[in-house]
Amino acid sequence: MVFRPLFETVQHSGPARRTAARAVLILLLPLLPLLSAGCGHLSPSLAGDPAPPSGPIWQHTGEPRPIGIVRMVPGEERVLSIIGLGGDFTPEVRSVSVEGPGVSGAMVGKDGIHLRAAGNAGGMVLVRVESSTGSYTIPVSVERHPSVPFGYVPEEGEEPESVLVAGSFTGWEGQAVELPLQADGTYFAEVRVPPGDHEYKLIVDGEWIPDPANPRVQEGGYGNSLLTVEVPDERRLAFHPLGAQQVRGGGQAGILLQPLGEVEPVAEGVSLLLNNEDVEGGHHRFDPERNAAVFHFPHELWHARESEITLLYEHDDGKIEGASFRFADAAAARSPRDEIIYSIVTDRFHDGNPALNRPAEHPELYPIANHKGGDWAGITQKLDEGYFERLGATTLWISPVNKNTPKVEQESIEPGRYFTSYHGYWPISSTETNEQFGSMEDLRHLVSTAQGNGMAVLLDFVANHVHEDHPVLREHGDFITPYELPDGRKNLRLWNEHPYTTWFDDFLPSLDFEASDELVEFQTGNAAWWLLETGADGFRHDAVKHIPTHFWMRLTERLHTGVVLPEGRRVYQLGETIDSPETIRRYIGADMMDGQFDFPVYFSIQNVIARGQGDMQEIARAVRRSKTAYPASAINSPLAGNHDVPRFMAYADGILDGPDAPDARDLAFEDPPDVLHDSSYRKLQLAFGLVFALDGPPTVYYGDEIGMTGAADPDNRRFMQWDGWNEHQEATFDLVSRLAHARQDSIALRRGALVLWNSTEERLAIARVAPEETVLVFLARQPEDVDQDIPLPAFLEGARRLEPLVEHGTRVRLRGDTFTWQAEENSVGYYRVRW
Repeated sequence: MVFRPLFETVQHSGPARRTAARAVLILLLPLLPLLSAGCGHLSPSLAGDPAPPSGPIWQHTGEPRPIGIVRMVPGEERVLSIIGLGGDFTPEVRSVSVEGPGVSGAMVGKDGIHLRAAGNAGGMVLVRVESSTGSYTIPVSVERHPSVPFGYVPEEGEEPESVLVAGSFTGWEGQAVELPLQADGTYFAEVRVPPGDHEYKLIVDGEWIPDPANPRVQEGGYGNSLLTVEVPDERRLAFHPLGAQQVRGGGQAGILLQPLGEVEPVAEGVSLLLNNEDVEGGHHRFDPERNAAVFHFPHELWHARESEITLLYEHDDGKIEGASFRFADAAAARSPRDEIIYSIVTDRFHDGNPALNRPAEHPELYPIANHKGGDWAGITQKLDEGYFERLGATTLWISPVNKNTPKVEQESIEPGRYFTSYHGYWPISSTETNEQFGSMEDLRHLVSTAQGNGMAVLLDFVANHVHEDHPVLREHGDFITPYELPDGRKNLRLWNEHPYTTWFDDFLPSLDFEASDELVEFQTGNAAWWLLETGADGFRHDAVKHIPTHFWMRLTERLHTGVVLPEGRRVYQLGETIDSPETIRRYIGADMMDGQFDFPVYFSIQNVIARGQGDMQEIARAVRRSKTAYPASAINSPLAGNHDVPRFMAYADGILDGPDAPDARDLAFEDPPDVLHDSSYRKLQLAFGLVFALDGPPTVYYGDEIGMTGAADPDNRRFMQWDGWNEHQEATFDLVSRLAHARQDSIALRRGALVLWNSTEERLAIARVAPEETVLVFLARQPEDVDQDIPLPAFLEGARRLEPLVEHGTRVRLRGDTFTWQAEENSVGYYRVRW
């Protein structure tokens, strides 16, 4: 069977939706034996006329999607797509050239521009692109990571056959580095490691051990060795945005150039890109006293909706430095960047229709792993009651909606506990809804109710795998990856060793997108179908790094041609990749994800704020690393909790820390924790204070707004507590609500450039800078003293006073050129700058 492109011929929006829905069903008829084997026809809810949605939350405006600065490492190869530049989804590349050493190859291919960084490269070069939509300059920064020595000295009589090092900088086991045997009997190698905080271990003849030569070892957790790599002293300037605004005849932007050494910037070395276009017909002036460059550029280059400004500075020796900043003013259309996401495990949220409840029966099934009765009617009820409005959430991310197996399955890993599909990640149909959650009409009603209340809805889309009973496998058993490896092992949960083929469990075959273009067409078409059928606003994508990049490129293309263009709405794609920033960024771009969850920063929040390890400068380093790794146009989501990790409160209570701490999964089943310390709520409140200050739409995991606790899955997915809140839960909800509403009301918090301008072991100060306003955020973990005086930084010159937006244990006042900061333990302060 050949799969037809299902949606490229469906052109509809608004009043034409009913006719278009029938057209989609007609196109689907040839696929019914594949999509709904055993049913013989579409479910009644699918065959009925869908109610038209309230309308797109995010309008498609055709604005350019800039690339900004592309970051590579020596020897890396990358295919760079220019989709979205100039506002054209598929521009034709006519020529490409490179100015400067560092990129040894640049050529045009059918899938984009192929770049290769030289093996000994370092610094920035400019790639010039001529296309059907115009001329563009793409800065490519080749980052020479510092070389870090690793060694192992065997004990007397020990002769290991192999010694390797693996950690966050190698993707753990997937790209472990061998330490060769030296003439003196030791094992040694130098490894390139990106700047930032890392965890690692040595692997000696297959045994994972902390590095005996490194006294820094993680307390609790996995007992990994800890490594901090500082940013190499190759950059000579730091760049801080001073704001951007429209002026008569065009626009202007200000950038502060802060010397890091003895270099003094001069006006002649400064140039500007606006959305990757060279600014011609504009001019700039340079203020040597402030080291600030102010740029003016003509009206036709100023996009009021959203713009990315890239500053380039060429030193006297020819070396180029640069930084990208995103600016958008209050006139810009609503964007996913403006949202506050509320993550819901549907089965565990609210039971709105008890008639749907069908708990499984099995003698060895723990109640915690059974269905609990939450459904879409329950979410809709909470919408009608105004819960999300009181909280300040603006987007709902709901767990997968496909029909799932009714079977009780046994995990393949010890001790082999039994689970149901309450979570929604075991699909057995591509077109039917999960009957435990409701009908297609129930789902449409949830979406339209949310949109009617000004909220967007993201569906959790599972592309990587299906349950073994999915009908697609009856006709296409070759669509799955091999379960048996050539060496006799099972290809099971080998996340890093075989990322594109490994199975999540022996009843969850992974789909082989590398082997079948038909499968890619089927699954990408199905994603577009769900958006057209439900009216939902986008996806949270599961297991992104376990699916080849060409799948995500094809999916984005089909969503654009089948949904975005005909319906005039923007689709937000948010990915899940639990890995390093360098891995996460591979899947972000105009041709793939809009953004991903910022798990590297999350793990720093967990370590520093919840566990009390390290210091606030660790968080600052993690945020800087993310800012460096991700393109400025990325719409990533910061978070303090997630359905795949134990609850923040369990870490804050110390339940999961220490050498004698129980296994988090065993604890979930044998002894689910309660909240032990009232002080843990203050830690969570500080974490939210940080998350809501960072760039991108923050995600609130259901129940975290009241400090629910829980060990590993499924204990971290307890049923939502709707009553009986104690005073600390009330206080946590109140703070999250105030933070959320402050963010909604502030263009700087939603869209402003982020500046980390002051950090100590216990305190962190952040600025969000937008054309209309600047907001300062002050975060304190354990202040050494009551008061702290901070000099006014250069980019805030002229500030007169601070207007409190949120004060939670912190009080900051501006007196002349000094901030006086009074802070309690785990305190938060948000202030608008008045000039």
